[in-house]
Amino acid sequence: MLKKIRRIPKALTIFKVSKSAIFNFVALLCIYIVGLLLRLEPLLVYGPNLRAYDTFIQYYSAKRIVEKGLLAFLNAYDPQRWWPWGILDGKSLFIGIPITGAYLYLFLRALGFNVDLLTVCCAVPAIFGSFVPIVIYGIAKEFKSDKAGLIAAFLTAIGPGAIQRTIAGFYDNESVGLFLMMLSLYFFVRAIKRKSVKSAFLSGIFLGFLGLTWGVYRFILDLFALYISLLIISRKLSIDDSIIYSTTTLVGIGLMLLAPRNYRIILKFEVFAALVLAILCILFMLSYYLELLGIKGATKKVFGTAIGIGAVITIVLVIAGFISPTAGKWLSTINPLARQKMVTFISVSENQPSPWTTLWISIGAPILFSGVAIYYAIERHAKEDLLLILIAITSFYFCASINRFVVVAAPLFAVLSGIGIDAFLDPFGRMIRGEWIIHHVKPVRRALGEYLTPRKEAALAYILIFLVLLFAVDHVVFTTKGLASYDIDKDELQVYTWLRMYDPGATVLAWWDYGYRLRVYGNATTLADNGTGNSTQMGVVGTMLMLPPSESIYLMAKYNVKYVAVWRVDIAKAVWMIRIASKHYPAGGVNESKWYDSERRRYKEPFFHSVLWTLLAYGETDSQIRRWVQDYGVPELKDMWSKFRIGKEDLIYFEPIKSSGNVKLYKVIYRTNPFDVPPESPKPSYPTTNATTNTSTTNTSTALFNTINANIHVRTPVLMIATQITSEIITKKE
Repeated sequence: MLKKIRRIPKALTIFKVSKSAIFNFVALLCIYIVGLLLRLEPLLVYGPNLRAYDTFIQYYSAKRIVEKGLLAFLNAYDPQRWWPWGILDGKSLFIGIPITGAYLYLFLRALGFNVDLLTVCCAVPAIFGSFVPIVIYGIAKEFKSDKAGLIAAFLTAIGPGAIQRTIAGFYDNESVGLFLMMLSLYFFVRAIKRKSVKSAFLSGIFLGFLGLTWGVYRFILDLFALYISLLIISRKLSIDDSIIYSTTTLVGIGLMLLAPRNYRIILKFEVFAALVLAILCILFMLSYYLELLGIKGATKKVFGTAIGIGAVITIVLVIAGFISPTAGKWLSTINPLARQKMVTFISVSENQPSPWTTLWISIGAPILFSGVAIYYAIERHAKEDLLLILIAITSFYFCASINRFVVVAAPLFAVLSGIGIDAFLDPFGRMIRGEWIIHHVKPVRRALGEYLTPRKEAALAYILIFLVLLFAVDHVVFTTKGLASYDIDKDELQVYTWLRMYDPGATVLAWWDYGYRLRVYGNATTLADNGTGNSTQMGVVGTMLMLPPSESIYLMAKYNVKYVAVWRVDIAKAVWMIRIASKHYPAGGVNESKWYDSERRRYKEPFFHSVLWTLLAYGETDSQIRRWVQDYGVPELKDMWSKFRIGKEDLIYFEPIKSSGNVKLYKVIYRTNPFDVPPESPKPSYPTTNATTNTSTTNTSTALFNTINANIHVRTPVLMIATQITSEIITKKE
């Protein structure tokens, strides 16, 4: 019995934890708490709410999942979006975000927590975003050390670049997607270093979940493919690398195909190429085993032939049209010059190229040590260092190419900064520890030229790094003040509340930026929203806003527009309304060269007769009208500002519902015969376009068209299409 008791201390030795492990745990816990509190500030201070624009449709979708179930949501048709066509919700979104919010809410309710869905959705970004620094710690640790991991985790926890889209209320793709992306990268690096198939499988699992959540899965998928391609080119591909890559890619793509939105991604070049590369890796393993069986030269014969055949098949399928070439957002990110023709895409500020200040604001001074990390990787020359160099190059390139990518680049640059700072401090740490003393006997040290240990210089280096990190803390305190408050004001909420209470479901004309908010908060029917899936429809909306009221009323009648909502900031966005209308709906009559001076970046006179200007200028003071004309109009118009004042008599087709503040709402007035412009209405001072040719139609066609469009509240796409066809037939006959 006594012997058994004596064995207890020996058994307990397995629970001993080193001091460094305890320090790392405590440090990580503090970093996590700081990151969580920073991200929860809007929820704790202002209560639950949503920010930006896309978050509203994510919340709306989560609400539908809770109310109707996942299967019903995946097959749900929403006629109030992109009227009159409607849209299938389950096929238009990455379903990972609404599923996360909905099932987290149901789980908490099952546990007995009395929380509402909005609060849960508001907290999701902060919950998942606060775990990103811990994953970043793991990535930097795999590349360098615990110290590098802690520095990287700290920079991620407090970095504005990572906070801005993982803060409470930003319930969008990035909120969960960033966490999944970094997990996939962590397990891939771990798999490469440790030759672990289990880690490769986990990397594929998280890559697949990322593909269900965020379109940036292409970056991580193609980053892995680029890494393996360089190993093949340099003839350093091993069997372990082949197993790791093929496992990760096949598992990831297989999971991605579970989402309705992703059913055809395998036919896109960036995904198809990664899949072909995975098959090549499998053939490489096959050729290796054939050589083990005694077939000499199998690698060159089988693998070399497979590469040639794979390249030929891919090229043929692309030329034949079976495989879609890289296009859209991903193409514009790779090739910024391609976006010049994508006016819809570049009209969004987050899709514009990033200046250096964006990186500086998002990451801060520690980014300067990223170069040290790259030098360290080149010097060490390990296999995983090639991946680190690729991360540095691609992150910087894509972040410079598109503003939105900074949310991905910020934590990756934190990894580089952590590695760089740790590598910079390495020799100074050895100085402080005395590891650079050649001999312990002082006379011998003097004879060899090393009189003193340079600990003062080492201390100065540590002080320098401390100041850099302190500056980063001060930097984040300053920048997060702007991130903490919500970006929706009381004027906007008043408009949504009025629509929801007094005319739910009414068709509202507004620029597509506000589509999600109008649909979710205002329960309105919208012609376009932030999904930007129909460029022609966006052109129609731009045309309605840019034509004069006397001409725009025809399109409004066709689309059964009941209200028009305009924002003060729309006067700056009008250039994109003009360009999109000019390119994607030229039949509407809006021509960019007539409405906008692209060289001077100023509006010409037709803009100041548009629906947008009419509704924005109504109720404004003379000083405001003068300022707008002088700031946005061509110089020739600056002394003509009084000509563009809008009075009550000018609102022939509109009735003000809310005509002051940052947002204005008007009801559209369809007169007895809206196609006959009242004689007292102002005439445009520029040549009329082809869009006005229908103004001379007879009373028969106009009366019929007016009856169908103005007096009947059409609610199905079939009736709407029939109405348009009927009116066109009558017009042609007459």
